[in-house]
Amino acid sequence: MQSVVCKARHATFHRSRERGDTIVEVLIATAIISLVLVLAYATATRNARVAQETREQTQAVKIAERQVELLRNSNLTSPAVLPTAANPCYPVGATTPGAACDNFTADGSGATYQVRITPPTGTGDVYTVQVEWDTLAGRTANVTMRYIP
Repeated sequence: MQSVVCKARHATFHRSRERGDTIVEVLIATAIISLVLVLAYATATRNARVAQETREQTQAVKIAERQVELLRNSNLTSPAVLPTAANPCYPVGATTPGAACDNFTADGSGATYQVRITPPTGTGDVYTVQVEWDTLAGRTANVTMRYIP
């Protein structure tokens, strides 16, 4: 009769060992889940940064296009009123050149843009429109367009 009890105890011990997870299995599962979460976070952060940089670049292109359009219109209607070194851009809402070129903002990007229109020098008739801004990554980015009247 005693051997039956031992067998029963042994069988009970054996069954409970099969049902539970060992500490090693739990640690491996935790490590895998942690790795997946870290990779998902890194991907989401990278995607958010790329989306922000794309918004900033799009806004810079729109600002540069607006400057070229104002430059073209000024050249057609009143060539005497074109950007100079003293008034290197068309300020926000203005149709004549001015000096307020360092605080352009645009909806959705959160960046502040600096705009410069470089008049033709020498024999060339090329105006250069340059838009610069500081990105979230801390670097300076720019968009350059040229206009030939």
